[in-house]
Amino acid sequence: AAALINNVRMRIHEKRVADQFQLLAKTDGLTKLWNHRTFQDYLSKEIIRAQRYNRSVSLLLMDIDHFKKFNDKYGHQTGDLVLQEVARILSRSIRINDIPARYGGEEFTVILPETSPDQASLIGERIRQKIELTVINNGKQNLRVTVSIGCATIPDHTKNKQEIINFADTAMYHSKNQGRNKFTLYSKKNIM
Repeated sequence: AAALINNVRMRIHEKRVADQFQLLAKTDGLTKLWNHRTFQDYLSKEIIRAQRYNRSVSLLLMDIDHFKKFNDKYGHQTGDLVLQEVARILSRSIRINDIPARYGGEEFTVILPETSPDQASLIGERIRQKIELTVINNGKQNLRVTVSIGCATIPDHTKNKQEIINFADTAMYHSKNQGRNKFTLYSKKNIM
């Protein structure tokens, strides 16, 4: 009986370790958000679901404004603190079914299932404002950062995975070109 109990304990421990490794492979180590590969998988699934049920799915893509200058001025440890704080704000500013991820570097993304362009605009603007108002203390000083956000929606802007990413990116760069710290909903009329 003791050998059986030990065997069961060992299997439970092995399962927990395997689960932890699987989670580590799917998440970004610094921000604890989903990583880029996991984001791509979730986006594919959400697009299929939206098309199957004739629903919308929106995508926010955001970039921390002037992050390289910020990193150069305050150092990479403070830059890491900023990335962690932005990730925390994202996680607390979205709904339970929304999917936040670190897209890469200082870029983040949020998949918004069953979300129209108008609803996505409200969420994106709320995130932008919360980040702008947050004070980040690095132990020496209080700092603030802003983000430029772009948004695109299936089926309103496209039906294609690569295009929704490209259109959200185009909208994000429009926000940057308009002075940064802005939210832009993709539109063929005003973005080209």
